[in-house]
Amino acid sequence: MANITRPSSQLPIGVLTSLLAFNIILSFTASLGNVLILLTIYKVSSLNPVTKLLFACLATTDLCVGLFSQPLFVADIILNIDLGNTDLDILYYVDEVVYISSYVLCGVSVLISTAISVDRLLVLLLRLKYRQVVTLRRAQVVILLCWVIAVSCGLVRVWSQTVSEIVVFVAGLVSLVTSVLCYVKIHRRLQGNQATVEDSSGGGQSNAGEKVGEGEEGVGRAAEDGVGETTGAGRDTEEEAGAGVEGTGRAKEERSVRTGTARVLQKRRIQERVRLNIVQYKKIVFSIIWLQLTLVACYAPFIIVSLLRHTVLSGTTIHGVWLFTATLVYSNSSLNPFLYCWKIREVRIAVKNTAKTFCCRL
Repeated sequence: MANITRPSSQLPIGVLTSLLAFNIILSFTASLGNVLILLTIYKVSSLNPVTKLLFACLATTDLCVGLFSQPLFVADIILNIDLGNTDLDILYYVDEVVYISSYVLCGVSVLISTAISVDRLLVLLLRLKYRQVVTLRRAQVVILLCWVIAVSCGLVRVWSQTVSEIVVFVAGLVSLVTSVLCYVKIHRRLQGNQATVEDSSGGGQSNAGEKVGEGEEGVGRAAEDGVGETTGAGRDTEEEAGAGVEGTGRAKEERSVRTGTARVLQKRRIQERVRLNIVQYKKIVFSIIWLQLTLVACYAPFIIVSLLRHTVLSGTTIHGVWLFTATLVYSNSSLNPFLYCWKIREVRIAVKNTAKTFCCRL
């Protein structure tokens, strides 16, 4: 993080020791939790391959925070506790490495979270074209671009600390606004889809799958077209055979009843599949919203305190608050695995099974 030499030297040893212990615990939980997520995320069938890749990348970034960035922050705190025996040049370089690594890894987390939000919106907008447009290769390119942007923001600090902080602030703000706009658009679309399904149930229309689904609309219309052709053929046959034959008339009537029943059942199956898709989609979106809200809750205090620290306030108190908010940023990497397990049932089951298997092998 920032150069914490003088302000940290004035902080009570008890405060620094508490921060040290808390960050060590968070580093361990972030590493263990994200390893479990990486071992289980590809077993979740409710997520498509692109979404799995994005979640895996987010978990990898959080794992790197737990393995590298946060231990460096711990080392920085230790150096400040023993400041009398610490070379200030070493402390300065450790500070810079911590700052750059945090910019890179936390920046990737923010950008990947935004990419996940955009991915969920594209599922809703592209519908049947989603798998053709959003491919694994393109997702990999997006992930690479996120890393390039984050690394660039980190390296800018070598040139200018002020410029790097401005770039990071702007990039974070753009990411947040993009995510909010995506969820607003998703909410409006889902409301429209719900109204469409309700109209379909009440009026007997077959367009319930027009906006969401993996082909339900096409199946429904194809089925209806086939039924319609059979009914028309039946009428032609009846006219040719003669309307006066009582047995033929009864057979025709029975076929009509069966055809009508089949059509109603087909519509109901289509509507049920659409409803199930919408429910499953909502669950995933709500899970991602929880991730976004947690990210904002962890990052917002740090951003606010950093702005105050560089523009208005200075001294030991504001620096102590800043250290706590920096720890809160790192805690996001420990909270994400918990949110995966809490909000996505299949992930929770897979993690439990993996943990049981590991414990049995010990």
